[in-house]
Amino acid sequence: MSPFGATILRVLLGTTYLAHAYYIWAVLTPDALAASVNRHTGLAIGDNFVWYQLIAHVLGGPMLVLGIWTRWAVVANIPALLVSVVVLHFSEGYFLHAVFVDSAQSRIQVAGYEYAFFVLVATIAQFFLGTGALGFSRSR
Repeated sequence: MSPFGATILRVLLGTTYLAHAYYIWAVLTPDALAASVNRHTGLAIGDNFVWYQLIAHVLGGPMLVLGIWTRWAVVANIPALLVSVVVLHFSEGYFLHAVFVDSAQSRIQVAGYEYAFFVLVATIAQFFLGTGALGFSRSR
């Protein structure tokens, strides 16, 4: 039954990457996320990071869902997730919590690295599990 467990994880990660790419593009916008990365790091690396993450998610997501070159798709996404956890969210603490961004408009932001860390660890596990069942390529 373990090949089916790997398949479920693979499809879930692929759809999560696609959803996150949409979220970055349509909701956060690449420019706003790049500015946030620059603010957190104090370096002008935000544009490069955001575009790397978008490309890795948009290409890696469908590859994972279909089971094509699973390990390559995972390897491409690990650096983006690692930077997200260590650089962007680590200082916010482990547990997810709400932070008021603008109390006049009742806007809140979720802070913490719990979710990003979980996705990173699940991505690393997928590397070791391989494609699983029902994929177009077999990882040996």
